[in-house]
Amino acid sequence: MKIHLNQTFNYIQVFTDLRTFAAYLDGTFIVQKIVCIVSGKLAKFLCDVARMCPQCQYVYELQLEDEPLSLANSHASHVFDSVDGLFAHMKCLLVDEEKEKKVDEESLSLSIFSSSWTDESFLNLSKGSLKFLLFQVCIEVLHSTQSDPNSMADMLGYCRRQYEHNTDELYKIDDFHTTYRSDKAIFHYTKDSFVFREVNRAFRSEDIERMFTFRRYITDLHRQLVQKTNRQESIPSQNTMRLYRGNKLSTYVLQQLNDNVGCLISINSFLLTTEDRDVAKRFARVDHSINGYESVLLELCIDNTMSSKRPYANIRQISRTEDGHEILFSIGSVWRIQSMENSDDSVWTIQLRSCCDLDSQLAEIYEKFTDGCTFFSMGNILRELGEYENAKAFYYRMLEHRDLPDETRAQVYYSIRTLANEQDKYSAALEKFGQAANLLQSSATPYDKRLASIPPLRAHNILSSQLRVLNSMGLLYHKIGDYERAHKSFTKALDEQGCAIDIAIVHNNLGLLELYHGHYEPARKQLNQAVELAKDHERVREFKQNLDAVNHRLFR
Repeated sequence: MKIHLNQTFNYIQVFTDLRTFAAYLDGTFIVQKIVCIVSGKLAKFLCDVARMCPQCQYVYELQLEDEPLSLANSHASHVFDSVDGLFAHMKCLLVDEEKEKKVDEESLSLSIFSSSWTDESFLNLSKGSLKFLLFQVCIEVLHSTQSDPNSMADMLGYCRRQYEHNTDELYKIDDFHTTYRSDKAIFHYTKDSFVFREVNRAFRSEDIERMFTFRRYITDLHRQLVQKTNRQESIPSQNTMRLYRGNKLSTYVLQQLNDNVGCLISINSFLLTTEDRDVAKRFARVDHSINGYESVLLELCIDNTMSSKRPYANIRQISRTEDGHEILFSIGSVWRIQSMENSDDSVWTIQLRSCCDLDSQLAEIYEKFTDGCTFFSMGNILRELGEYENAKAFYYRMLEHRDLPDETRAQVYYSIRTLANEQDKYSAALEKFGQAANLLQSSATPYDKRLASIPPLRAHNILSSQLRVLNSMGLLYHKIGDYERAHKSFTKALDEQGCAIDIAIVHNNLGLLELYHGHYEPARKQLNQAVELAKDHERVREFKQNLDAVNHRLFR
């Protein structure tokens, strides 16, 4: 469900209690249309609440119970009994609106970390928080990656394909190829060149694979900013500085900002600002109307006494523009949203402030939600966002490291297999599972007690084990109807060490396999063991329901 939502909508809000849901719908809306999906025993009442909000133009009810669809008592626009059916309908509905979207050339790519710090897995993170994490990890990976001899050829090859029918631009690309130096990166960014346009288009697309194509230039620009920042730090300056940036932002981005005042925001591109408010306001282009976009003035307050992970520097001596007050921030600068208001002159003013606890919070995010800043972490986040092809590309980049330990390599194969399974590519999944199992066996890693504290067989950043790999292989064989191999995989999994809940899950899966093939007594035995092992775990209710189904068959 969550991946379907991430793939379909730009901005998502999830509510689990009625009061919060009703309070949100009673708030301020910048967007004109809201799609509302309700489910559960209070669905009828939730539909009535949603109908009271003028922006809720589409209200859908999802009925997942075993009973036939109940249409008579529903106040929803449509009722569905499956997640796939619901989203197939919505994609058809939204396709026309997608065609009407216009991408403003001056727009910004940004993401907001709005999730709770107490979440234990990024399975619970919102789409915005996942994007925040993805870009921050991506930046760390780019800055730590050694120079790739093919990176410049990749970038220029991509640009030549974009301008294949433009002779003038192709000439400029050839000239750039022969004259470019890394210490001229800022110079090229401040002129109206193909580099400036394509790098910013890559950022606005939020396509990590496309951004990675420009890794050489992005790294050069960042490093030159670091050098300029270090030189300028020796020059005395005021403790605080106020900068401005004028932009057009889409209404859904403004809604997201308005809903998350007080949260951290990441600017996922290089950010060019000015000390002149009037200059910035001209770039907000109040007199230029674009459907679905609003004029915005960002006010950025910086504490110069703080150190920052993301460098920024005054570039007036390098810039090709006439504004002598330009400050350029490197990709991924992070701010706290202070306030947001709409002034009388049709400009939204958003105040952002640098925060002293930023570095410690980012370190906490990295430690809690990733295995470090690696291609593997990027693949895991992309997978959770539903970007399967990009996730696979970064998993395979991780495997290109020759000195990768067998245990880590097994983790990557395990993730590739899970990704293939989610895409119903069962043969590829089984192949990668086999490779993961062999690597784990060869590394002879003893059972790690840390596994007991990790959500079992669910989170992407889990530690793999023979038990978990064999259990997943059993599930795959069960899906393709191979009873013998499924039974063998589950049985072998039970011979491995693991925490109680992991073992309970295997007993449950083996019990369901036996139930599916009409072996009711063996099924009851396995499910009884699952219930006993999981008696203090939240999943015991699920296991009891499966056991009740078997008992119903045996004693009816």
